[in-house]
Amino acid sequence: MTDRNNQWFEHLIDGETVDSVNTLCERINHFFVNLTKDFTPLSQDDVSNYSAGDSGIADDLLASTGEVYKSLCSLKTGKAPGPDGIPNVILKTFAFELAPVIADIYNSSLRDAYLPPLLKRATVTPLPKQSPPGSIENGIRPISLTCEIAKVIEGLTLARILPSIISHLDNKQFAMAGKSTQQAIVYILHLALEALDKGGCTLRFFFADFRKGFDLIDHKILLDKLSKLGTHNVVSQFVRIGSDASTLQYINGGIPQGTKLGPILFAVMVNELLSAWGPRAKFVDDLTALEIVPRNSPSLMNHIVADIHSFAEVNNMKLNPAKCKDMIVNFLHFNTSVLQPIIIGATRVESVSSFKLLGVYVTSDLTWSVHCEYIIKKSNRRLYALRKLKRSGVAPTDILCVYCAIIRSVLEYASVVFANLPQNLSDDL
Repeated sequence: MTDRNNQWFEHLIDGETVDSVNTLCERINHFFVNLTKDFTPLSQDDVSNYSAGDSGIADDLLASTGEVYKSLCSLKTGKAPGPDGIPNVILKTFAFELAPVIADIYNSSLRDAYLPPLLKRATVTPLPKQSPPGSIENGIRPISLTCEIAKVIEGLTLARILPSIISHLDNKQFAMAGKSTQQAIVYILHLALEALDKGGCTLRFFFADFRKGFDLIDHKILLDKLSKLGTHNVVSQFVRIGSDASTLQYINGGIPQGTKLGPILFAVMVNELLSAWGPRAKFVDDLTALEIVPRNSPSLMNHIVADIHSFAEVNNMKLNPAKCKDMIVNFLHFNTSVLQPIIIGATRVESVSSFKLLGVYVTSDLTWSVHCEYIIKKSNRRLYALRKLKRSGVAPTDILCVYCAIIRSVLEYASVVFANLPQNLSDDL
């Protein structure tokens, strides 16, 4: 955030409360730090219950030199260095020499539950959720850039956490390896269409949005959930060192976004959410609940949402009523059901006719015209880049690569979801 010309953050510098880029950086930093100011930070006493004890550390939890060497050799040299300033090319070039050192750091950290402070730091880059962002509070997402050595250590930790928890994670959580956003959308729409084929029902979708989902994670609660899922005590103790730090301020909670462990740890936090309600789909912090309402029957969705709200409060998380949405699909000609509006706290949830679910617009009439219009407009805006490249004399093979990267990827994303389009929409695409 150094050049103000044509930058997304320019309109946030009003010249009064925020008069410079540096002031804006401090305001953003202060906001994210204050999100968890009421959380009690973990102390050594908090993690003493998770220590290795007299049994020591099992050999399969320790990292070998070969494992670290393989991780270092797979680093991408084009990525920016983290707060330690060590470029990836150095780590990769001297992987043979550095592997035993990093392995010793990791293994010692497991034994002592301590990691050098530099490896716990992160350079937090604010990115707009939409351009331009409406405000610091609602329009910015913090992305953490950690040290590359910390990423290697994070990968080692992930390899030791997953085997013990993967079988205990919600099977409707689609952010795991081998699953995808497409599968999540296909699954929830399959349930909806299957119910409609049987007839005599109305569908009601609730799309939940957690306010600052990754940033409002209580480390004590997370540690307890990891332990209940069967994570080894030593590894649970080690995870607590992952608190994010940006600039010179430390936060008491949250999970850094842009890291390997972040999505898995968030999945652990919401693992028990709606576990007793079958028609659901999760993708990290995105939650969709589907209710099949029989003809002339009341809706239970307010009770479902109340359970979600209660879960969030118990776990020090927060629902964002302004961004949660309600969508009703009703093709019945005769139906006496009165679907009451959804209320969260004192806020009424907006009922919508279309919603962008994991990148795909789903509508109350279950057609794809809105989504096709969206991806056509998005692709047309990117055609300008191809025209500029062609005028500049760029080789056709290179232009084709750019087309596949920025246009074809948009047109074909989740295409399995909206396959077998009507001829008019297919022609438009």
